[in-house]
Amino acid sequence: CEQSHLMREHEDVQERTTLRYEERITELHSIIAELNKKIDRLQGTTIREEDEYSELRSELSQSQHEVNDDSHSMDQDQTSASLPENQSTMVTADIGILNIFIVFKKWIIFNKAYSALFQ
Repeated sequence: CEQSHLMREHEDVQERTTLRYEERITELHSIIAELNKKIDRLQGTTIREEDEYSELRSELSQSQHEVNDDSHSMDQDQTSASLPENQSTMVTADIGILNIFIVFKKWIIFNKAYSALFQ
């Protein structure tokens, strides 16, 4: 009788342990699903920012080409008006600042994602 009581007690302990593990596994699956959602959202944000960056870069590049075209046509027309010498330098500086801004934003997004993984 003592042995049968010990066996039942052992089985109860095993069953409770199994239930705790199953509950913990379910919690972890839920956490993984939430983290995957956050990662997807952050990746979507990053893609949109890269698209915006590409658009801004092409607009700046296009405006730089327009400035250069205008400069050439003015030279051909032999008009006395001239563009400021630093016009193309300003456009290049704008692109450089834009590059720095995008890198900084990506760093912020990475830090948010990294922090979310360990919360």
